[in-house]
Amino acid sequence: MFNAIGTKELRLSNALVNFGRFHDMYLAMKLGDRFNHRTLLLAGSVGMILGAILCQVYPSKANNWLQIACTLVLVGSFCFSIGSLGWLISTELVPEALGATSGAVSTFFTWTAQFFIGVYFQQISNPGHWGTHAFFIFASVMFVFFFFVWFFVPETRNETTDEITALYYTDEETYAAFATPAKLATMA
Repeated sequence: MFNAIGTKELRLSNALVNFGRFHDMYLAMKLGDRFNHRTLLLAGSVGMILGAILCQVYPSKANNWLQIACTLVLVGSFCFSIGSLGWLISTELVPEALGATSGAVSTFFTWTAQFFIGVYFQQISNPGHWGTHAFFIFASVMFVFFFFVWFFVPETRNETTDEITALYYTDEETYAAFATPAKLATMA
């Protein structure tokens, strides 16, 4: 992408994007426990939608640095929300006994999605194919993700896994099958 916008120094462009990634991951680490996790996911989704639309709206020949700034908005929003909190929330939504499995499944799907983006983005963004409209695909996926989080993901900050599990399992026997030993002791 940086070649397409005419950036002569690819290392500088790559360094800027990686600095943005590091900065936003650090920011997520510092602010992750101060704000609601669900709210951060929603805000990151909006940031990614805006970043993808900005990458689409500003053609690559208009202004090289503007295109890099739009990319930083997209990548930064990912790192601040889904890139960091997705791993955390996936283990908070399930009982403690299934936390490792949930983390493994989350890791698998995250890396698989990143693999497909890395492999197929060049083909999708080819002028003969989708061209710069490839960013509309990302914006559309994030739009669906926003509503998925809005309707199906509960707030997990300051909640125990037992409290979150109780939201999904109303049947006491099913809940007891996944509850922690401390919770089982209080049920007896």
